[in-house]
Amino acid sequence: MTRRRNCLAGLGRGAAGTAAVEFALAMPILMALIVGVIEFGQFLWQQHVVTAAAREGAKAASLYSKSGGPSVQGVVTNYILNEGALNVADVSVTVSSQTVPGDSSRTLKVVTVQIPFNYAMVPAFFQGFNYVLGGNPIAAPTINVTGKAKMWQEYD
Repeated sequence: MTRRRNCLAGLGRGAAGTAAVEFALAMPILMALIVGVIEFGQFLWQQHVVTAAAREGAKAASLYSKSGGPSVQGVVTNYILNEGALNVADVSVTVSSQTVPGDSSRTLKVVTVQIPFNYAMVPAFFQGFNYVLGGNPIAAPTINVTGKAKMWQEYD
């Protein structure tokens, strides 16, 4: 019976070291997941801002197309500047008109806004792992975030 007690007494002795090893193995995975969620949230925010800017640009194009009001580029740029943290130097604004088949009296203004988005955080996070393993630097991939809006031309 004393032998059984001695075996049971030694079971909990190495648990502190085991928790540290488990934490060291799980932490990089959890950090990558957290950084990925943050990066995806930034992408969604930028998509929302670009879509709302396209909507504001389409509103300006439909209201002030011939009356000499504010330029669509200016409206879109001001909206993006007011939202902050976006680089307006790379904004591309395209305005086009569409007519309705069978009803040439109505014109649809289409505004497309594009802005590049760099996935900088996730590659920077893995840059350390790549450097430790002796690899080359990881370039941050870039995609274009596009927002498109259509509105009827209100005035001639």
